[in-house]
Amino acid sequence: MSSGIGTLGIIPGGTDNDLARTLNIPNDPKKAIETILKVNKKKIDVGFANDNMFLNIASIGLDSEIVKNTEKIKSKIRGRFTYMLGLFNTLFKYRNKKIQVPLDNIIIDEEIMFLQLAMESIMVVE
Repeated sequence: MSSGIGTLGIIPGGTDNDLARTLNIPNDPKKAIETILKVNKKKIDVGFANDNMFLNIASIGLDSEIVKNTEKIKSKIRGRFTYMLGLFNTLFKYRNKKIQVPLDNIIIDEEIMFLQLAMESIMVVE
């Protein structure tokens, strides 16, 4: 994996804004812009899953189903409670997923609730 230099200014606009929260970026757009203009630089790593780049986390299972259902709800309802509606909607319908994931020299072959790839660790919940 190679490294490079780039600049990314983040103005939070998502449902949960997890990356912005992790990087201590204010949710208020004006304050986020002030943070960008102060040139408050931080180094962050990126991860790759199936040749797709991600920041912060990538997940399979329950977490990604919640996001998918929340996006459906956001097309009809806007507001801070869309994620909670997506969460409860998913919890009542979700069934564990059968996965096979190669990791280093092993293959995880399990029925899981979710798998989350974080920049520093992998967490599996069965």
